[in-house]
Amino acid sequence: MDDIYRTAAHNSVTHMKPITKWAGLLTLPAIIYFLVFTLYPIIGNIILSFQRETLSGALVWTGLYNYHTILVDPYFGLVFRNTIFYMLTVPFIDIALAIPLAAILKRTDSKLMLLLVLLPSFIPFVTAAVSWELVLNPFYGPVYYFARFNWFDTIWMIVIMDVWESLPMAALFIYTGLKSIPKEIEEASKVDGLRGIRKLMQVDLPYILPNILMSLVLSIIFATFTFDPIFVTQGEVPPMSNVDLAYYSYQQFFTGIIGYAAVLIIIMSVISTIMSYAFVRVLRGGPSNKPSKHTTSRWQTFASGFPNLQMPSAITWFAGAIYLIFFLFPLVWVFLESIKPSAQIFSIPPVILTSSPSLIHYISAIIEGMPFLLSSLIVAVGVLLITVFVGTPAAFAMARYNFGGDKLLVYVLFIYTLPSIIFMLPLFEIMNALGLINTMWALIITYPVFVLPVVIWLSYNFYKNFPAHIDEAAQVDGMNLVKAFFKVIMPMSIDGIMIAVLYSFIISWGALIFPLVLTYSPFSMNLAAPYGAQTYSIFIGATLGHESIHYGSLAAASIISLIPPLILLYIMRDRLERMYRVGGAKG
Repeated sequence: MDDIYRTAAHNSVTHMKPITKWAGLLTLPAIIYFLVFTLYPIIGNIILSFQRETLSGALVWTGLYNYHTILVDPYFGLVFRNTIFYMLTVPFIDIALAIPLAAILKRTDSKLMLLLVLLPSFIPFVTAAVSWELVLNPFYGPVYYFARFNWFDTIWMIVIMDVWESLPMAALFIYTGLKSIPKEIEEASKVDGLRGIRKLMQVDLPYILPNILMSLVLSIIFATFTFDPIFVTQGEVPPMSNVDLAYYSYQQFFTGIIGYAAVLIIIMSVISTIMSYAFVRVLRGGPSNKPSKHTTSRWQTFASGFPNLQMPSAITWFAGAIYLIFFLFPLVWVFLESIKPSAQIFSIPPVILTSSPSLIHYISAIIEGMPFLLSSLIVAVGVLLITVFVGTPAAFAMARYNFGGDKLLVYVLFIYTLPSIIFMLPLFEIMNALGLINTMWALIITYPVFVLPVVIWLSYNFYKNFPAHIDEAAQVDGMNLVKAFFKVIMPMSIDGIMIAVLYSFIISWGALIFPLVLTYSPFSMNLAAPYGAQTYSIFIGATLGHESIHYGSLAAASIISLIPPLILLYIMRDRLERMYRVGGAKG
């Protein structure tokens, strides 16, 4: 067997050109997709920024007029300030809360607690926003009734929603870093008499600095261009009070001011490029990851001031319970709302537990929402198949044979960091030209813009650690690289593929921006002549309605939207830690 492996290794060197050719074929579909649906839209936004739409719908050249509009736009300053506010506050709160949460998860070593903590990160963003909308509502929400504080009058409401969604993954990154600390370091800390909080500060945090930086950068990327929470709360907050650049560009697009929307998107692109640079530097390791000796010395002096004692187990579990209340209360409240009769939903004081539970809201949400549910399922499965069968071969060629080098990998990571709304305008033009607006094909074709980079990144890290002798042995048996991948390697990559499947489905299932832009009616329920493609996220938004909100149906629809992600999360429960180690810091 060793001779076979040596022969395979020799062949892989002496036949490098054929290998490169087959590796190129594995990567070609992904490269073509990126060129058409990401590079072209980026260039298209620049062109659109110099144009405006006439009353007839034609685009005419206007030079720098749209850029000059920034100077006279009365809302741009507020919108920009809101964007910066989200970008700074959410990551700071995430890291401040994620470090103690990760320490609690390590100390308790409870898989159930880990599963419950991660729950908010695996549900649709629009559902998460609706959950908090029902909890914080100043008319019938429990928080307002008991605390007498109207969160809808403050921008901090959006911060709470963002933190609730992003904190679990930040904690997971840090938690897996803590779990990966070598035993030698743990034993050396015991010999030095370090334990508890002082050990965490002096030993653990410096060691997992890359994990903390990764969590910070990803939190910044997540928070900078918030959309779903703002979409959900519009009509219930003072006009423009919480709008950021992402939502403002969407507003401009739907009011027909396409050129100015393109300018706003270019501003977001510049900010995203800066963040993606930081992301790649942190991910691939760089000087910024290594603090200077002076900084290390000052940190050690600061950390030595913390008590050198282990927190009692009861206090650790109590702190963990507080985190769980924060993560689970909105979902529990939505469920309780979904089974109440309508009269009790609007009761003051709020009814906590109804004495007459009813499924009427679920029946309504299922019957009325069936076309939307089918659209979401069909689109999510379609995107899953495309991204897995296009993304995993490309990731294998990139990881195993370094096809495309650092440039291709960096471009994939760059697209990963861009908010999907950046691609909104050109993709609308492409789908409109193809006659695919308001069809499922429009969503299936465009969703991979923001799903494919995730699948490639996760799969790339999986294949970096994949045994090299497997494909080498397959090639010795006469298979070319393409045949070897699909016949031998892919069936043996079930762990990595399942991770890609999980993320692909969940991201597609909860997408909101593209369905808002590319569809305008629900599925016709006619398979012979299908038409309409609005998804379940759209249905939840429509149920929200700004004039007459049907809270019971809204709550039931939100709970229904949780079911597919929860099923997948349950299936993947034993892979949660491996999920990050495959897709995280090894990039």
